[in-house]
Amino acid sequence: MYFCARFIIDAFRIFKMIKKIGLILLFGLVFLPVVSAQNKGDKYVGGNLGVSVNSAITSALSSTSVSFAINPAFGYFETDNLCLRGSLGYALTATKDGLSHIFTAGPAISYYVRVCDRFYYTPSFEAAFVYMSVYNACGFGLGLGLGSFEMRPTSHLGLSVDLLSLVYMYMAGTNTISMQLGLNPSVGVKYYF
Repeated sequence: MYFCARFIIDAFRIFKMIKKIGLILLFGLVFLPVVSAQNKGDKYVGGNLGVSVNSAITSALSSTSVSFAINPAFGYFETDNLCLRGSLGYALTATKDGLSHIFTAGPAISYYVRVCDRFYYTPSFEAAFVYMSVYNACGFGLGLGLGSFEMRPTSHLGLSVDLLSLVYMYMAGTNTISMQLGLNPSVGVKYYF
């Protein structure tokens, strides 16, 4: 019973953080055009927000966690369909054992496949430096974004959704290796300039 109450309290704390971070991002997107005036269509700034609930049940035990993630990013289109980007990431995960903080930083490459007029399938490959507070250790991660899509309602605005990913992570000093294929939905906004 205590775990359920604590779990709900931690989930509400995560959602309060989402509101604050969302306002900061919106403020930055509104005032960014004043700061930079580059060629249209070849650069963007934006990010993704993700909230997920994971449950794992084995023969010995079961666990549930709630995660909140934010990934601001800057992208540059090398060609019409090939985007190189750098991103920073932060994730907060609440489990029955407490809170875990995860920080990431690294490059990625995406290829934009036009599905129809303003709708794109955007598979990606990412590499990242990873720090996890639960292990107090650093490592690296590799990821494939297999279910990523973007809609461009205007020439300056992109709305993205990431649905399916394959992630490999190694944490040095802990001998922890994890491989995940799963639905970890996140939504994003990009401002093109």
